[in-house]
Amino acid sequence: MRNQKNKPSKNNKTPVHELSNEELMHEAEEAEVRFQEKNLKNLDHDELTEILQVLENTDKQKEYEIVQKTLKQKKAPPIEKEKTGHRIWSYYYDNWIFRWIFFALGAVIYFSLDFFVPDAPMKKKGVILFAAYLMLKTIWRIILAKQESSGSTFMRKRIGIVVVNKNGRPLGIVQNFLRGFFRAFPLNLFTVALMEFTKNDRGIHDFLFGSYVLRINEEVDELQIASFIKQNY
Repeated sequence: MRNQKNKPSKNNKTPVHELSNEELMHEAEEAEVRFQEKNLKNLDHDELTEILQVLENTDKQKEYEIVQKTLKQKKAPPIEKEKTGHRIWSYYYDNWIFRWIFFALGAVIYFSLDFFVPDAPMKKKGVILFAAYLMLKTIWRIILAKQESSGSTFMRKRIGIVVVNKNGRPLGIVQNFLRGFFRAFPLNLFTVALMEFTKNDRGIHDFLFGSYVLRINEEVDELQIASFIKQNY
């Protein structure tokens, strides 16, 4: 007869360790961290940077550290195509500077006319203000064209955007000046539409003047830029 002492009983169950509230919370937080990191890895360098900037002024320190850690692991390439959204953003802020200058000078011109020529009709004042706007806009466009011919404009320089030709060199002042007209209303609407529907995010002004808008993330030379354009466009 076999010894039945060592036979496990059907009623004997391995005791289950019950997790405390603290342990449950810890596991839930760890799962949330893993979930966040998994999703963050699908974002690109710019998207992670934007999230980091949003979290910077909040009390979400844990989320900030997770995004920062993911950003450090994801190094941006030396050269990349600039996205349409960033191009529009940089263009808007370059012209935002002009708007403030015009509003200030426009106010000075208007009140000067009101003081020195009080009997001048509103229509005449409007014509003078419009003429002043066109003159200032032309001067501003020349300033931006000169900036672009040196590499980049005020805002674009901050985020590494450059406008170059197929040889990796900046366009000349005249080319940049004429190219700028296709970014003025209403032509800018067609330009943005074309950038959205083409694979390479190039607008009418880019095709006409042979320009390429790139993001430079580290020091590179003209040959490297030209090689990147040849391989990617």
